[in-house]
Amino acid sequence: MDVFKVPMVLPVIMILVSAYLVIIPVISAPSLDFLYGVVISLTGLILYFPFIWFKNRVNCFDGVTMTCQRLFRVALPQK
Repeated sequence: MDVFKVPMVLPVIMILVSAYLVIIPVISAPSLDFLYGVVISLTGLILYFPFIWFKNRVNCFDGVTMTCQRLFRVALPQK
């Protein structure tokens, strides 16, 4: 299986663009509804570091991954 690596600058750019898209509407027209976007963005950022950056794995998700691959028929063919 080939490994696809992404330069670290791309996630940083995505975070900055996402923050811009969330913060500007809040500044221009404050509303409680914008809090949902902020919470979702922060959750993604918080979960990125332990699971992607530090490469920690949760073993119970392996079964979920295999079940979803079988259900949607997206598993790689075995050699």
